[in-house]
Amino acid sequence: VSIDDSIGCVPFIRFGVKLGKVVRMFIIIVTIFAVCWLPYHAYFIYTYHNRSLTYSKYVQHLYLGFYWLAMSNAMVNPLIYYWMNA
Repeated sequence: VSIDDSIGCVPFIRFGVKLGKVVRMFIIIVTIFAVCWLPYHAYFIYTYHNRSLTYSKYVQHLYLGFYWLAMSNAMVNPLIYYWMNA
């Protein structure tokens, strides 16, 4: 029995297309995660250094928009998985 015939040893070429698809999906998932969560964290970093923003008239609306965008990541992930695997 050669090494190539053993269980679990599959040539890399057979998985080339699937591996490329997985890498593309991973890059999209990470990018969407960053787009959804970056404004939320940037808001807190900015308000930590600039407290005057917390007394603004529309700060609650701004925070709520960033919060909803961050939480929408949980809704978008299954859609991306479905789209990429269809």
